[in-house]
Amino acid sequence: MTWLRRRTVEHSHANGSRKQGKARRPGAPVARSSRPRGGASGSARAGDVIGSGLSTSVGENHHAALGLHAREADAALVGADAVLSDGALVNKVGTRLLAFACERAGTPLYAATDRFKVASVATLPLEEKAPGEVWPDAPEGVGVRNIYFDRTEASLVAGYATDVGTLVPAAVGELSREHAAWAAWEARVRALLR
Repeated sequence: MTWLRRRTVEHSHANGSRKQGKARRPGAPVARSSRPRGGASGSARAGDVIGSGLSTSVGENHHAALGLHAREADAALVGADAVLSDGALVNKVGTRLLAFACERAGTPLYAATDRFKVASVATLPLEEKAPGEVWPDAPEGVGVRNIYFDRTEASLVAGYATDVGTLVPAAVGELSREHAAWAAWEARVRALLR
């Protein structure tokens, strides 16, 4: 099962298809549609998959169906907006629910990401967007929240498929410290150049 449309996920799925060859083709991914484009991302993802010779299905972003999809999948693959220093995943809202469904079903959840998305911190503010994207004409007195991201604990992530191989969440800390060292070095250089 592939959840969320990210360029890294597309490349990972395409590379996996080529490497596995005809002997064992990966299962048909489930592409989900999402706001604010109302399905455009799911249909675009499905078009990408069809081009690689695989079948696919598209569903509305109904979190109620996560348990069904998690039980049917061999593995779940999501994108990553950030990977925190403690190995936690920050990604589009719904990823944490998918991770819980996968844990319950015994299905491993992986995130495809570039190693440069590993942050040197263990927390990031989770962005909320304008309420008008959800309900433009909400009546007065109705609170509308438009949450874009959630945080998935490292214990729910089987691994991070990166451009240099797969990292288990426990190995993310070392890469995070390396990134922090590079950031400190860059700050010193910038200070010298002022």
